[in-house]
Amino acid sequence: MKPIAAAALTTLATTAALFADNVWNTVEEDGRVLAQLNGKTVLGFQKAPIKDPKGGQKFAGSHFISPLATPSGFVTTELQPSDHLHHFSLWWPWKFIEVDGRKFNTWEIQNGEGAPVADGVEVVSKGPDAIQWRLAGRVALRGKEDAEPRVVIRETTDLAMSLLDAQTIALDLTIRQLPNHAKVVIGKNHYSGLGWRGTPEWNGENSTLVTSEGHSRENGNGQPVRWILITGGRPGGKASVLLMSAASETGEAERMRCWNAKMHSGHHFVNLNPVAQQSIPLDDEHPAVSQRRYRIVTSDREINTKEAETLWKSWLGK
Repeated sequence: MKPIAAAALTTLATTAALFADNVWNTVEEDGRVLAQLNGKTVLGFQKAPIKDPKGGQKFAGSHFISPLATPSGFVTTELQPSDHLHHFSLWWPWKFIEVDGRKFNTWEIQNGEGAPVADGVEVVSKGPDAIQWRLAGRVALRGKEDAEPRVVIRETTDLAMSLLDAQTIALDLTIRQLPNHAKVVIGKNHYSGLGWRGTPEWNGENSTLVTSEGHSRENGNGQPVRWILITGGRPGGKASVLLMSAASETGEAERMRCWNAKMHSGHHFVNLNPVAQQSIPLDDEHPAVSQRRYRIVTSDREINTKEAETLWKSWLGK
């Protein structure tokens, strides 16, 4: 498995010098690993199945990020919203996985066909200047004829958190997946990849969404994107979430799945998806699914489109 990306380490070293008065720390609590900045939780990783999930044990998921917050502690995500109990804040499952001619759904885990599962967290650096974790996981499938769940994918995700400025955090995810023995194909579907379910405080009337290609939530569904910028209110001001993908650097840009402002009370769901148009084998020959890189920026201020483009280019060393 590849180590944490050099760009992420460079960013961490630079920001450690610029923001020496800020203190990062890692805390383990009730089945989660928490990243704290100056005593405030800004990220949690679910390493054990959720206790008492809404909807019962069929929704007892793990291997996802919740919450994801700004430096002030404003939570930008929602866990298990009532309209979609299988939405887990910030998570990256595949909708369909094909193995031995059979197709399994690992997005709606309540169906019992399969799910991403957390195996553990290695704390590479827990502070005070940086947060670096290595997340281990697997995808286990269970068909009607299977006596026990079968592990078909092994995953290592390198996670790094850093400050870009006093009001802005960058979360870097480098996701590495490989098949476990059997050939695996990631099935085509408009739901798949990296998903973000936004705070219920934002809706179609008090927030905006714009993409790198200038699309909104009304006309951007299914379009290729390099980044997605969502902005709305928070107590005392504005906040922004910027989701960035590195896919276009090595191949085709990922496609966005989003809801328009009339769907689900105007709440936000977005998906960065490499298999929206075609199924792709999971192997080293197809890094679009086996080696993915994302940066998610959360800020206690409004980020405009010019800055979003600059942040994307800076992240990729342009």
